[in-house]
This record gives sequence, structure tokens and C-alpha cells, in this order.
Amino acid sequence: MPIDTRIDPDGGLRVHSLNGRLQFEEVRDTLEELYSSPDFDPAMNALWDVRDASTADISLEDVRKIAQLVSGRRPKEGLSRVALVVSRDVDFGLARMYEMKLEDVAHSEVRVFRDIEEALTWLGQGLEEAP
Repeated sequence: MPIDTRIDPDGGLRVHSLNGRLQFEEVRDTLEELYSSPDFDPAMNALWDVRDASTADISLEDVRKIAQLVSGRRPKEGLSRVALVVSRDVDFGLARMYEMKLEDVAHSEVRVFRDIEEALTWLGQGLEEAP
């Protein structure tokens, strides 16, 4: 599977490492599994590392559906941070659209980065602290 999720409850961080060619169904299924996991804490910050993945098969409609899924499943209380780290311009564009779609409806602050160290700093984690 091109999406590996690690949850560090002590560090307050979820790390999703994506690689290979992503499909909407894989992203959707990963999110569904995450939300139903007993380890899921909505207050936990998240890092989505998309640097080694291709989003070529993800459409604008898929981005809308993912944002809708996330906004519909997030609890109303608490605010967490979600960092998306990308390396290619096309991925940056899709991630920014996702960020904008969630801006007014999600209870998470979403931000797109090109540098993982900068993302971890924004999440309150040092690179040596990340799982």
C-alpha cells in the first residue's frame, strides 16, 4: 500500500508517508481507517509526507471529495494542525486547493510545505522527534 501511517500518541503526531502512484480510493480508505481507529485523536497534529508520491491520478473532484470527507468527520471541538509536504509543483497546486477547501469548514489548520523540517517546526516537532 502506498500510504503508511504511524501514530505517536506520546508525541501528539500522526505521520502519513505516501509513495507511488496515489488513487483516490486509497486516500479515502486510509482516512476511513484512521477515523475508526481507537488510536485516533482529533486533537493530534498530522504530517502528510507526499514527497515520494505521484498525485497524477487525483482529480480536482477527488480533492473536493477528500475535503468533504475530512470536514464531515472531524469533531467540532479542538483545533489541530495538518502539514502537507510536497516536492513537485503539481502536487503543491493540488495540496493548496485542498487547504483552501478546508479553510472555512474544518477544525484543523492546514498548511502546505515543500520542506519537511519547516513543516515539523510548524507542527511543534523537531526532525529528531518525528517517528
